[in-house]
Amino acid sequence: MPHEPYDESELTSWTLGDVKSSGLELEGACGTSGCNQFVRYDVDGLIARFGADWRVPKMLPARCDGCGQPLVFQLASLHGEEPEA
Repeated sequence: MPHEPYDESELTSWTLGDVKSSGLELEGACGTSGCNQFVRYDVDGLIARFGADWRVPKMLPARCDGCGQPLVFQLASLHGEEPEA
């Protein structure tokens, strides 16, 4: 598993394994007023890449395609839809 380049204050209490076992989806939501774009991530793919114990950062290591601002961690309980990223 890669070293997490985040300070403890930059991480959520959620691991990728927690997200999966809870049946939730991991999304990145743009916090820019009026933008409202989001991306849904492939949790299984992230677990394969980083491991189930990888803690999710509050600000995801991705940028909004619409305005370029960082994406904020968000959980959703949308089922039956395919991840976008």
